[in-house]
Amino acid sequence: MNQKHKSVKDLNKKSWYRLVKVVYVLVFVGILLYLSNFIYSENKPRTHIAKRVDVRCDDGRVLYDMPSSYPSLIDDIIKSQFIVDKCGGDYEVIESHYSDWTTGSWQQVLNLLVPFWIGLALLFEGLRRIFYYIVLGTFIPKNRKIK
Repeated sequence: MNQKHKSVKDLNKKSWYRLVKVVYVLVFVGILLYLSNFIYSENKPRTHIAKRVDVRCDDGRVLYDMPSSYPSLIDDIIKSQFIVDKCGGDYEVIESHYSDWTTGSWQQVLNLLVPFWIGLALLFEGLRRIFYYIVLGTFIPKNRKIK
């Protein structure tokens, strides 16, 4: 079987190869941007602030200390027979304080993005080498024509 080895220079003359290169780059950049944006948006630093509501009995006992961001749940708890029974019927609701906490960090974003970028680059380089092996018969093609 006498098969001539082609070079990348020969492939560059083919319009289908140039189209494959454009699609390859667009898919690579698209995946890179989409998943990088997803990783960033899920792990970027965020400060959360929650108003806390205390339900206190007249004797000073705190039965609940919960975020007031769930008004229907708080209303249900305040109206519940459980509180009336525990407090002996007398209690008050106090918006006592705000609490805040931070989730995510820039370090966390970079710790996820850098390995992702490296892994994606290696994956696409592997796909490129497999393509060259299928089309040219070698993983590392020459840029000039082999005679």
